[in-house]
Amino acid sequence: MKKIVLFILLVPFASFSQARLGSTKSEIYTEFIDLAPRVSLAPDGTEYLVLNIEEYMVLHYFDKADMCITSVIYPKTVAAQNALVDSYNSKYVCIEPGLWRMYISDERYDEVKRISVDQLTYFVWD
Repeated sequence: MKKIVLFILLVPFASFSQARLGSTKSEIYTEFIDLAPRVSLAPDGTEYLVLNIEEYMVLHYFDKADMCITSVIYPKTVAAQNALVDSYNSKYVCIEPGLWRMYISDERYDEVKRISVDQLTYFVWD
């Protein structure tokens, strides 16, 4: 029961990221102004927007035209990570373990990959 309640509470916060691919930096910034988003630069000069949401940190990366090209979700707890996996398993097509596809049309889709490095797990939408 505790897992179900946690899942219901966490998934609405985690599920917003994938829908922002193709959105502009100003659209995302304005939409999440209450979360005090901040803009940073990657070592290669790519701008990204950082959002801290209770159990998640979300980074939205932008191209030169300020369009979101990649979103990265860092779950801060194992429970948050499991909530994302459960959500993705129920909403999207699981291509292989750790890879889901969200179909937008017959020819277009977004993919999310689960990546684990040094005991850190994150999810990349592109």
